[in-house]
Amino acid sequence: MFLLVKPTGGKLWRWKYRLQGKENLFAIGGFPQVSLAEARAAREKARALVKQGIHPAHDRQQVKQRNLEVLEERKRAKESSFAKVAQAYLAEIKPVFALSSYRTKESRIRKYLSPKFDGMPMCDIGVKQIRPLLEECKAHGAWAAIHVKGDLSAIFEFAVVRGLVEANPIPSLRGLLRVPFSESKAAMTREQIQRFYQELRG
Repeated sequence: MFLLVKPTGGKLWRWKYRLQGKENLFAIGGFPQVSLAEARAAREKARALVKQGIHPAHDRQQVKQRNLEVLEERKRAKESSFAKVAQAYLAEIKPVFALSSYRTKESRIRKYLSPKFDGMPMCDIGVKQIRPLLEECKAHGAWAAIHVKGDLSAIFEFAVVRGLVEANPIPSLRGLLRVPFSESKAAMTREQIQRFYQELRG
């Protein structure tokens, strides 16, 4: 290992090594940013790689590439988080929904879905996470759970079209919720209607 002093005054740590019969030069870093102790430690790590038949520079490039891939994956996960997708979905439907309907839908998403899923990537939300949420919603009434399920399905379809997720998991939950049975009231007879208006006037 040696310190290369350039005509411009820069000082660079370099290490010469041989691999497969060829002489190579490994750039460790600049001085004083990299101290002598740090340069020696880097050389020892590089020497261990050379013993395995690996060029230290190639290994460094691979590590750098893996780090870039991790950062890119984190960026994609952030962009495809439920919070981001739900926000984009609401922005798209706002112009085509009646204001009252839009506000109702937005309120349900904020109340039931956002607290559970906002920090999660859409691809991490599946049946295992959705089922308990819908079970909780049933405590607020069957129709509340049915509407929340519909909202979540619409958000997933929005994400599928944009390539943020592979599929919508909601159809897998078919049968979990049932529309409440309601019995229609019998029509009033003429006599009942007359009696009703008499009582109303009274």
